[in-house]
Amino acid sequence: MPHQPPEDSMVILQAHDAWATRKMLSACAKLSSEEFRREFEIGHGSLHNNLTHIIGAMRRWADRIAQRTLRPSIERPPEARDRSPTRLLEMFEEAAADVRGVVASLVASGELDRRIDFTFDGPTSTQTVTLPARVALVHLHTHGQHHRTQCLNMLRHLGYPSDSSDYDAVEWHVRGRGGANG
Repeated sequence: MPHQPPEDSMVILQAHDAWATRKMLSACAKLSSEEFRREFEIGHGSLHNNLTHIIGAMRRWADRIAQRTLRPSIERPPEARDRSPTRLLEMFEEAAADVRGVVASLVASGELDRRIDFTFDGPTSTQTVTLPARVALVHLHTHGQHHRTQCLNMLRHLGYPSDSSDYDAVEWHVRGRGGANG
């Protein structure tokens, strides 16, 4: 079996993450507004809030990794509380294209190990972190998986059948989604 370079893994992570988040947003489009916003004691509290958070994180990490000024948060404005799954899907497609472009640029330039510095406010202090771009990308994609799993649990509590295997990388590949664009 031929060895695949690690750059392929970054493209696979990005494509799977986009596919699975898109699939979750599509599943949520079938919910009533009340179900989509119902509060649970997990994650960010609701499907709406979790998915808004995933998209916001995609934007923040794309900006950090590309060494751009951070765009305003999509999670704080009052309108953040009243977005439909369809509107979030539109916002997601924009964020996913941005992340896909960042990944493609890093792979093409051979800069996956380029160091990035960023500062974030933790619960008790501000911290500056330096890490390779590839680690930031792995974090971005595993972060999405973490919150999608919370969403699957919320869907289960709403009575919608959910099977986490429907969102995993093997399912993505078997369904022919193994292309670089997710």
